[in-house]
Amino acid sequence: MKISLLIFVILILIFFMSRNVSKTEYWTQTRNWSKHSPATDAGYEEGIEFLDRHPVDCSRKGIKGFDVNQVDSYKQRFDYDCAGGEESDDFWIKTNDGNECSYLSCYPNSFPIDCGHYPLTFFQYQRNGSGKNSHKFKCGRKATTGNCRSISNSFTEEHKNHTEWLSKQSALDCNNNEVLTRVDYEYSNGTGRYKGQCCKK
Repeated sequence: MKISLLIFVILILIFFMSRNVSKTEYWTQTRNWSKHSPATDAGYEEGIEFLDRHPVDCSRKGIKGFDVNQVDSYKQRFDYDCAGGEESDDFWIKTNDGNECSYLSCYPNSFPIDCGHYPLTFFQYQRNGSGKNSHKFKCGRKATTGNCRSISNSFTEEHKNHTEWLSKQSALDCNNNEVLTRVDYEYSNGTGRYKGQCCKK
């Protein structure tokens, strides 16, 4: 009886260890990013309300690209790069308030983050405490060339609507001579992806 119980416990341990290995593969960083938001607790249910702890801030330079990554099983952060070139004054904008819930299916309600043909220099998810969500963001005052293109990463499964699955997505990244000017999030039938617009500087 004791031997059977011991074998059962060992099998359970092997099962959970294999699950952690597969998760770690999903959480591997796409590359070495130059900047990071604070690595903070993603919460027990890993709801989108915890994304308000992650500013993506390039000061007065345009954001070139970003990626959401798990630091470990309970912490996450935004990794990102800033575009080169001269700095530009920027100004604050806020998206319209959307209906908030804890799940990724409500995440699109806080978008779009749209600077038109101006570089996006800062963005951060926020909640008003009364069931509404949005993004506050900054746009540079120096316009891009207007030569722009749309980008997106692939739809990925979002298990239980938790934000940990954002880390399965590939980075949303512009070329070296471009900056992000718009960011959206699209959710459909349990899958989601980031979309954006890159414009040449």
